[in-house]
Amino acid sequence: MNYIYPQLTKIVLPNAIVVVNKFHIINALDRVFIKNRIRLMKQFASSPREFRGLKRYWKSLLVPSEQLDFEHFHKWTNFPYWIAATDVVHNLLSLDSELKQIYEVLNHVRTAIQHKGWNNYNTACWKAEGFSEEMNSTIEML
Repeated sequence: MNYIYPQLTKIVLPNAIVVVNKFHIINALDRVFIKNRIRLMKQFASSPREFRGLKRYWKSLLVPSEQLDFEHFHKWTNFPYWIAATDVVHNLLSLDSELKQIYEVLNHVRTAIQHKGWNNYNTACWKAEGFSEEMNSTIEML
């Protein structure tokens, strides 16, 4: 996934084909999502609930949407009421529309890879517009 690797491969091994597996695809999208989450966190001061929520529940944001627990309610530290894991994720994603869009693209790509639906994979990547430079370059690379 390094940008130098395909160029080096063309020089050293001119007939080689560079293949990117599903781990590297998901990993690249995860990194972009994490960078955008951190950028959003820096927009908030260190004391508000939004900053602490994005910092504390970052692992929940990386869980695929179909695996989030929506049945069991818990008392979460940054929320004053009982709430399910899906509600925590939706609450945090509502803070920024771009973060929510990246989350949706990431989940569409995960689902497409899991079910080997390459048409859905292409659709998820082609409909991605209005993102940051990092996300646009990642989608262009994929």
